[in-house]
Amino acid sequence: SVAAQFPQARVLEIPEASHLVLEDATGLAVDTIVEFMGLSKEEALKPVYSEKSQSEMPAEVNAMYEGLMNAADAMPYTFAAIAPSFLIDDIKYRQVNFKDLRLLVNKYRRGMTRLGLLPNDKVLMLVSPGVDFLAFSYAVMGCGAVPVFLDPGMGKEKLIACIEELSPDVFIGSPKAQVLKLLKPKIFSKIKFNIAVTEWTLGKSVSLSYLKKFADQPLPAVSSDGTALIAYTSGATGRPKGVVFDNQMIRAQLAIFRKTFGLESGSKDLPLLPIFSLYNLALGITSVFPPLNPAKPLDLDPRKIVQIINDLGVDYSFGSPTLWKKIAEYSVRSRKNLISLKKIFMAGAPVPVETIKLLDKVTDAATYTPYGATEALPVTLMTGAEIVAAEKYLSSTGEQGTLVGKPIQAVSCRVVRRIHSDVVSFDELEDVSLGEIGEVIVKGENISKQYLGLPEVNAKSKILDDDGGVWHIVGDMAYQDKVGKIYFCGRKAHLVDTTERTYYSVPTERVFNQHPQVSRSALIEIADGEVALVVEPMPEFWPDSSKRRAQFSQELKDIGAGQDHTSSIDRFFFHESFPVDGRHNAKIFRDKLGSWAKEQDLKRKAA
Repeated sequence: SVAAQFPQARVLEIPEASHLVLEDATGLAVDTIVEFMGLSKEEALKPVYSEKSQSEMPAEVNAMYEGLMNAADAMPYTFAAIAPSFLIDDIKYRQVNFKDLRLLVNKYRRGMTRLGLLPNDKVLMLVSPGVDFLAFSYAVMGCGAVPVFLDPGMGKEKLIACIEELSPDVFIGSPKAQVLKLLKPKIFSKIKFNIAVTEWTLGKSVSLSYLKKFADQPLPAVSSDGTALIAYTSGATGRPKGVVFDNQMIRAQLAIFRKTFGLESGSKDLPLLPIFSLYNLALGITSVFPPLNPAKPLDLDPRKIVQIINDLGVDYSFGSPTLWKKIAEYSVRSRKNLISLKKIFMAGAPVPVETIKLLDKVTDAATYTPYGATEALPVTLMTGAEIVAAEKYLSSTGEQGTLVGKPIQAVSCRVVRRIHSDVVSFDELEDVSLGEIGEVIVKGENISKQYLGLPEVNAKSKILDDDGGVWHIVGDMAYQDKVGKIYFCGRKAHLVDTTERTYYSVPTERVFNQHPQVSRSALIEIADGEVALVVEPMPEFWPDSSKRRAQFSQELKDIGAGQDHTSSIDRFFFHESFPVDGRHNAKIFRDKLGSWAKEQDLKRKAA
């Protein structure tokens, strides 16, 4: 034997280990090596992943990863994730507890470290919502690398542009996402390795079966430069931008979700926006993944959502008002109430009072409408009951905005005179009067300080105050009442300036949406300084003749005549289905509608 050739050697026998000794018997092997080298265990286990020693790097472990480790210690056998799957009418639930999820994270960490993942590497995550989405996200964070999340509903062109701009170091994608790599290999040219989230090997990608061979023994968390994750905006009002979430921001958000939102560990949440499942895990909350295509969320089957909520006793859920309207309408029709729900959070677009009232018919859950943005999550929080009971408070020029409540305690908020310059100094800011519509800026530990790799956008979007604090220009127009409540009036990019006045999208559209046959409407600029409205009628009321279109337009004009700020609008276009964002299915792409309306106008003039 080999031992006979080295008679002075002390042989360590590990009968149960294969040739991968360090993976199969980590503890025993490491202890023996440490003893032989005469080092302390802490020194020996210190990871050396780069030329820069760990002592020179900022010693900051990912805040979300810390949350998962704490939750797994405190409640190992509580479910971390539940993934329902349907076969016709039969439903099955795959359930994974915190202990087993942490073991899976350990395996993925070891495997990716072997493949060459380093601290601060940017890892593009195009993984379907579910257990592996959580396991890979947290494994990346545990390695000190940065998971990057893009909205699959932003559209193919924007998605490709974002990946090209990101230049990821590693790619982790579902089999469907792997097709993009085959079609656009140049944008993935710099990746070290590619993981296909499937048990099968696809081309040169690494499969799950390879990663699951690694040991599930714990590893110390690796420090990074403090960036916890990067999430891209939807690009509904321009180019999508990578929002940098640092550890301070994540810790502040987790504290807000615990204290202000009242989310309790051990509860169950059904996130209709998958990225919120990451927060759930760090909070010790079970994520129930709905059967939902993130690129087309409005295609969800409300029957399945209602069944899952009632089968599992789901406590919370977050989604857009458009999705919740669809779920509530089904519940009313089927007479299946949402019995277990305690809290429903709706955001991503103004929440209609009618949707809140509809939900009140089918659940005893308290409804909430947090206001914020990817860069500023959250800014305000208000209950649906408060919105329904609120008295009208108009702006000083007569418009009615959407009430979104007072800023939460952790956030400073100002409504300032509209910013016209690309770069503004703090001293130039001027607060508007009560009721006057201005631009919203916010500051708080839960608010992002920068975008990824966009210094020119940072200069336009961030303002440094005298105390070194960073104010974020939200890009929204609003006004405040005497007690500090905010009334949202739409995006700055959607306002229209004319010689007579400035038109704001939300207050203008609110007037015309009162028409019983209107599903929604969109304020646009048809020419320089000429305002118009695009209307999406309810399908059964589509005006299919010139006579009916003229009649419908006159009815809308009559409604607008009742308000000073809409009385001069007399141009109306009818569109069968508005282009909207994929994330919330509620943010209207008004730029696309504007271009479409201009084409229609040119055709009409040419005829």
